[in-house]
Amino acid sequence: MSTRGFIGIVRENGTVDYKYRHYDNYLEGMGIILSRMKTVEEVKDFLNNDENEKHEPWEECESKEKFLSMAYEIPEGKEYPIGEEFHYVFDMSDGEWYVASHHGKNKSYKLNDLLDDEKELAPFKEMYVDAYKNEFVERCKNRKSVLDDSQ
Repeated sequence: MSTRGFIGIVRENGTVDYKYRHYDNYLEGMGIILSRMKTVEEVKDFLNNDENEKHEPWEECESKEKFLSMAYEIPEGKEYPIGEEFHYVFDMSDGEWYVASHHGKNKSYKLNDLLDDEKELAPFKEMYVDAYKNEFVERCKNRKSVLDDSQ
């Protein structure tokens, strides 16, 4: 099973360029990996050279707010959000990562603030079996990605 997501960059004009990513987009996977990236160049290099995903085309969204809300807003007449399970976006105007998911109280978060706050992580813990919930929180707080284990 995969955890699908979109990863984007807010451009100077406010639009978002983003790519689809099929695997490992949960917080303690891709969320932690992305939280380490501090420049647009790092993000683009990662997305353009990811062996599994480099074939995916870049797409555009009208704004950061719209891009993030696609993860949790359910359009009229639909049963599910139109986005993917996790949406991450790097905003070069403030150097911050933002994340949204239908798992997270239908709002967006600053990624690093979310990873540091056990109370805010609570809705995301519900994705997991009880035996893994404490490890999930510890991985987030310590920035130890499960993807680090596989390298």
